[in-house]
Amino acid sequence: GWYFAWAETYPKERYDEVSYRKHPLYRTNQNKLDSIEDAAAVIWGGCWVMPTYEQQKELMDECYWEWTNDYNNSKVAGCIVYKAKNAQDKGLKISKKDTPSSSYTLNDVHIFLPAAGYISYIWPYNNGSCGYYRSSTYISISYSLIISSKSVYETNQKSNILGYSIRPCMPRK
Repeated sequence: GWYFAWAETYPKERYDEVSYRKHPLYRTNQNKLDSIEDAAAVIWGGCWVMPTYEQQKELMDECYWEWTNDYNNSKVAGCIVYKAKNAQDKGLKISKKDTPSSSYTLNDVHIFLPAAGYISYIWPYNNGSCGYYRSSTYISISYSLIISSKSVYETNQKSNILGYSIRPCMPRK
């Protein structure tokens, strides 16, 4: 898949201070990307957008998460994120050392978040062990969702210039 620096709408070969397009949000009070700065809106079009911090948080808190080293026989590691079947499963994160619930299968409603790592300068890091997903939210710095075989969490670390994945979503109606 492609990687994106925050507020950039195209993948590129290098992710660093020199290649990063400084974004006008650094000079305003705006805290969310406009559609022309949203990679999902620009590339996928239609109603597709990058998720907000609140949407990523809801995904973390309301879904059942399960780490896999081989999604659907693809040999791709990452998190399967299921629609929770009951209240006690909401927000439950199952790492590779835990036993997954037998009540969830790939036939259930789910999305898959590959552990695609990230890119710094021209080098990939953590591919196969972590996934870094951009949000459209900016409050002092940008917010991202981080997945690994051990945890799932939101972060607002200073990572705007790094190449992260995006997982487009559609806004609620």
